[in-house]
Amino acid sequence: MKNYLWHNEVFERLLSNPKHMAHAYLFYGKEQASNNSFSINLSESLLCFDSDSIHPCGVCDACLWMAAQSHPDFFSVDAGESDANEKLIPISSIRALKGFFELSSHVVGGKKVALINQSNRMNNQATNALLKILEEPPSNCIIILSTNQPDLILPTVKSRCQLITLPEPTKEQASEYLKENNLTVEKGALAYFNSSPIQAIDQHDSYEKVKQIT
Repeated sequence: MKNYLWHNEVFERLLSNPKHMAHAYLFYGKEQASNNSFSINLSESLLCFDSDSIHPCGVCDACLWMAAQSHPDFFSVDAGESDANEKLIPISSIRALKGFFELSSHVVGGKKVALINQSNRMNNQATNALLKILEEPPSNCIIILSTNQPDLILPTVKSRCQLITLPEPTKEQASEYLKENNLTVEKGALAYFNSSPIQAIDQHDSYEKVKQIT
């Protein structure tokens, strides 16, 4: 899974020194779909065996395991799904995460990575269980959270994560993205969705209704 190009600078800065990364991150961007993509790609890169590139190589055993959703050192609260869904995250998922961290890594000396996309879906019990993990983070493990609703994340969780805002695309980046992917979007739609090609494509029907009204 590739990053959207407007996230490349943040991605490359994070992976420039992987041995000195924080134990937990909370990524915030207005578009949850691109948040999910960024977080999944970051997880793949952290676990990839190719140390010569910051991007996942896609061909090593680790990348193949990730593609098959079977990497033994990766945990997602939405296991079996490429993107987070809308279901609430129960405490049982965080207890399973705790159990995952208690196991030794499959790769000797390797990292263990956990992913909680749309982390605002955690109920109070799940949040408190996660806090206990964040208060005493396991060694050589990285917890990745993302959300497009940071106000719904408890301050105590935020304080134990490194907070990183994922930027929105510029007009130039939106145009480049559409060109690279052979996609066409009306200029009016891009303007309506603040230069976001993702929203302009995903919410095309909504835009058409707005055009009819106006």
